[in-house]
Amino acid sequence: MAHDMAAATVKLSPHATGTLDDQQHRDVLDSDSEGGGQEQGMRASTLRLDPISIATTNETLHQKLQRTLAERESGGPREQVGSPGVRLRNTRCCDIVHSTLSEPLSPYKTLETCKPRWTNTRFRYHLNRGISVMDQDTIVVSARDQLQKTTHGLLRSSSGTLTYSSTHRLKAELDVAELAHILAGNVPGGGHAWTPKRLEWIFKERTGRQGCWKHYEVPFEAFLAAFPRTFESFGPVDKFVRLRHGSSVQDNCEDAMVRLARARTHGCVESKTQTLGMRNSLSESSMSKSLLFANKLKNHRLKVAYSSYLGSASPSQMVGPKPV
Repeated sequence: MAHDMAAATVKLSPHATGTLDDQQHRDVLDSDSEGGGQEQGMRASTLRLDPISIATTNETLHQKLQRTLAERESGGPREQVGSPGVRLRNTRCCDIVHSTLSEPLSPYKTLETCKPRWTNTRFRYHLNRGISVMDQDTIVVSARDQLQKTTHGLLRSSSGTLTYSSTHRLKAELDVAELAHILAGNVPGGGHAWTPKRLEWIFKERTGRQGCWKHYEVPFEAFLAAFPRTFESFGPVDKFVRLRHGSSVQDNCEDAMVRLARARTHGCVESKTQTLGMRNSLSESSMSKSLLFANKLKNHRLKVAYSSYLGSASPSQMVGPKPV
């Protein structure tokens, strides 16, 4: 009892007893640990309950999806996969009016994707399906990614279908046109040739923003390789980049969407169209780049998806690629 009172006196009035030595410090710590051990244990058990973990366990499905959209390592904010018409349809019962819809979307109407190469298959009013509304942001086309030898020449065919966002395609077209305009000028600083790193820096300096490849986590070299008729890599290990012809974009942006969609499966951008019956080999530098960007290309965030005909067809229908 006397020891506890002395320790309490030392603790409450340190200035009255003078400077504390090491033994007195040990006595004070021992008394604190004996008297307040139960209180500290209760306090520690209370701190184990993380408020963030409590909030995540009680959140709804919508809150969970919104939280995952904010979690990213790089690039811009994540976007939902569904088009605005698909997302808004489950949140309201009135007519949905949006710039990507051909007409107001009512609950009794059917929402269909835009298929510009199969215009005869769409009917605004069908006897069984009723009235359909076209989603102009979701485009479905044939891939046209294969060439087949015939007696009269090469026949272009498709091995699957491509689904992409019209908004993302427009962003890519605008950025590629600006890149071609920059490459047509002189290299700043008196350089002999453009490098991908300097080209990306000048693009951000002149436009004041990052390109769509940075926003959707596509490697810049792979993005340039998706436009083989416009950009050409040369030099040791493809260190430099230049325009192939003139100062305008020579590629169709839809073909670039096909290459980026197929890169999700293969892990590399196929600059040349695949020819059936012939071996399409990549150069040594292209192989090294494909191995370097394989993981990023499989997980990029552009709204492009490739679906093979062989994956959805029956074994009796797996004869060859379907013509366009």
